Order: sequence, then structure tokens, then C-alpha cells
Amino acid sequence: MMLDTNGEIFPQGCFTFRVSDVPTPEDVKGYSAWRWTFEAETSDGVRTYSERFMVWTLAPLLRALGFKELTPGKFDFEATEAMGRSVVAEIKHVTLDKGASAGKTVARMMDIQPMSKMSKENKAALAAQAPAGDEDIPF
Repeated sequence: MMLDTNGEIFPQGCFTFRVSDVPTPEDVKGYSAWRWTFEAETSDGVRTYSERFMVWTLAPLLRALGFKELTPGKFDFEATEAMGRSVVAEIKHVTLDKGASAGKTVARMMDIQPMSKMSKENKAALAAQAPAGDEDIPF
């Protein structure tokens, strides 16, 4: 695994993300959030990606990871059960426009999909990003 201490942001593109650490709850100025840590294979090798999701933005991720939605927006969720589950998502670079971090460019996970519903375009993008000699892509 590569550990980047240079502050470079995660590259843009479509990746398969595997939950690599137990998600943890956080308080963000009085609002509930969860910190998620993933590993993804990139052209630079396996990289770690971490993102804080505000609780009201978690439903697509929980659905894609296969957690049962009991009623709209309410999930049967145990954080430890997220370990090892995977999703396909696109990373886009976004420039923040508010607060102390205004003007800073960050990576954001978007278009989160379960592995079983990966689009043809995402399959092609992942295949194109696979390291040379890695013909056993898991899809």
C-alpha cells in the first residue's frame, strides 16, 4: 500500500473501493457524520481514500454496500459489517467555495454504485486503469 504524505489528493476517475476500516461517527459542528476509509487500486498502486459523509448523504453508500433499508432512509447498519464490502464510484475534484477552506480543491466520491450494477462505461474505465499484467479484474 502506498502512503502519500505530500498532501496530494486522490486522482479523478472511476475506481472500485473496498471498505478498509470500521466507519466511525463524528460530530461536525453539532451535525452527525461518519468517517469512511477505503482502499482502491490506482495506476500508482493501492491507495487509501478517506471521506467524511454527513449522515443525510449516507443512503446511496449504504444501499450500494448492501445494507438493508428498513424504511426510506433508515438502515439496518452495524459499522463492523461494512469491513471488506466494495462499491464502484467516481472521484471528482471539487473546489470548495465556503468557509476557511474556500478555494481548496478536494476529492469527492460521487455516483456510488453496488458492484453488481456497474455500468459498461465504468467497467471499461476500470479495465483501462488496471495495472499492466492484471488481467484478473474482479468483475
